[in-house]
Amino acid sequence: PARYLILAKAGVSIPDAMVIMYTEVFFEMFSLIAVVGAMVLLFDSTTGARVAMTGIVGLYTAVIMTIGVIGYFLSKQNLTDVPPVWAQRLRITDTRWAFVRRWVDRVRSTAQAFSRMKYSWGAASLTASIVHVGIRMTILPAIIYQMTTAAVPLAPIVVWPFVFIYGAGVAPAPAGGGAVEYSFHRALGDAMPTETFAAAPVWWRVYTVYLYIALGALVAGRMVLRAIREAEREVETELERPIEEQPEPGAALAAELRRLADDMDDQEDAQFLRTAAEIVG
Repeated sequence: PARYLILAKAGVSIPDAMVIMYTEVFFEMFSLIAVVGAMVLLFDSTTGARVAMTGIVGLYTAVIMTIGVIGYFLSKQNLTDVPPVWAQRLRITDTRWAFVRRWVDRVRSTAQAFSRMKYSWGAASLTASIVHVGIRMTILPAIIYQMTTAAVPLAPIVVWPFVFIYGAGVAPAPAGGGAVEYSFHRALGDAMPTETFAAAPVWWRVYTVYLYIALGALVAGRMVLRAIREAEREVETELERPIEEQPEPGAALAAELRRLADDMDDQEDAQFLRTAAEIVG
């Protein structure tokens, strides 16, 4: 939702925004496969860590590939104006079928946009994604080695954070609250000194979760303030207009009713609003 909001505010069309968002997670899928493969080869991790990493990457890959296959299948469909027999049996009316057709057309335009992607920029994006995922695995080692001079093994503090970061989304609590801390204790409690372990998960959470929350709050707050200022300017402009130039209340209400009618999918309700607009206008 946050990515879509940013793209929408930048004036990116819906099909292009969907292409950008899906391409991002598609490249991240390959990044996860590359990073996990490198960690399995470079680090002597435990069987449990390998199973957890493989399970997370496998589930992520299955979801992304399923979405891609469904989108590709829908993009090849040519739907008629009239609902087919199976749709009628599901009580899909003409109005609802028109909504389905518009949605499939949007998926088709999104799939067609992939063919216009520049592969050079795609390769650069994939490289940046791999670097991004890899750097996230270095946060905990950097924290721990800065806090202690004890001999802390590198393998567990590199491998397990991958499980914590990408497995937190599965936990029902926001950002895996509680589940991540418990898993952190179970997996890494014996890998570092006690005094280091007490502070390490807190600072790791700061750099992987809390910092993003703070930055997101700043961005969201700025957008809300901008919207408030724009609304205030519109009100001030309206109040400064001469009375003879201001529209009649009935005309403004009629225009709003027509706008709502144009945005509605149910034709009966839309016609009702248009009739009401004619009466008050």
